[in-house]
Amino acid sequence: MLPGPPFTRASFPVLVPIADRRPFDPPTRVWTPDEWSRIRTGLRAEAMEERWDAFVEGDRMFVQRSWTGRGYYEAEFAPCGGGHRMVRAWAEAGGADIDTRHGALHAAHLEVLVAALLLRDPDPAPWNRFTRLGGLSALYGRGPGGG
Repeated sequence: MLPGPPFTRASFPVLVPIADRRPFDPPTRVWTPDEWSRIRTGLRAEAMEERWDAFVEGDRMFVQRSWTGRGYYEAEFAPCGGGHRMVRAWAEAGGADIDTRHGALHAAHLEVLVAALLLRDPDPAPWNRFTRLGGLSALYGRGPGGG
């Protein structure tokens, strides 16, 4: 399916900037020109069970929670050999420091969100990396490795 008109800031009724913005090392994946084009189209949740919205302004991608509009991730892209890659990224830290382990966890989660939701890529590798790092339990501070 070809991408439609891109979603923009104006596409979302409520957007709340990241309140506690903390940097982390972004995923190292190179996104092809076709993938970058699709990423720039963004994502808008169509049903209540869909949790994420995303849009791009210039070279910045913003990932928001669909129910609240609350900012969760921001990533800066730059051209590189073969496409684009994220060169800087920030997460909503919720008052917690993002250490190296949590930075890797956020990088893996951000890659999953982009690959699985924006690109509809069925490759399980990003999800497998994320779960090896502790997955959702670790990200949200529940269970082993979380907190």
